[in-house]
Amino acid sequence: MTWGEIVEASYLRAYRQRNVSMQRLRPLIADLRREFGVPYPLAHFKPFVDSRRRFLLEIQDQLDIPAGLRMVYQVSDNQFVLDHRVIDFLDRVDFSESGDQEAQRIHPLGRHSPVVIDPMLSSGAATVQGVRTEVLAELVDAQVPVEEIAEEFGLPVSSVKAALVYEWGADAA
Repeated sequence: MTWGEIVEASYLRAYRQRNVSMQRLRPLIADLRREFGVPYPLAHFKPFVDSRRRFLLEIQDQLDIPAGLRMVYQVSDNQFVLDHRVIDFLDRVDFSESGDQEAQRIHPLGRHSPVVIDPMLSSGAATVQGVRTEVLAELVDAQVPVEEIAEEFGLPVSSVKAALVYEWGADAA
């Protein structure tokens, strides 16, 4: 997968978790691709922080996107309101401060967790302070104690546990 695909999949995950058919959102994404001339519009620029909101609103209207699937709403005082799924996505992604504000890093478990996905680290694999989460999980699978793993990699035990939560889910760690 490319970085753009990873970022877009992260964004669309919130819709999939609510059993929303991607067939409903594909035309919207296709129109955004055409309008902005980029293959991954949800990863190419920080979503909808400027006049792009108006365009997105118009596409949503043209495609008759139901209220439950909309990314942005316009309220009575002409202000734009982002859907909670968009806000959740924005809370998990670091964007460049310059240029088109491309997505640079994802915090898949939220900013409270040390787990990040960064295309500049470990080829975009999930890491904790530069150590792949899968490596830490494999060591635990091999019966190496969490405290020993933490010491070996110079990580806090909490970071190793966060890696396990990412790899196995909250209940498994």
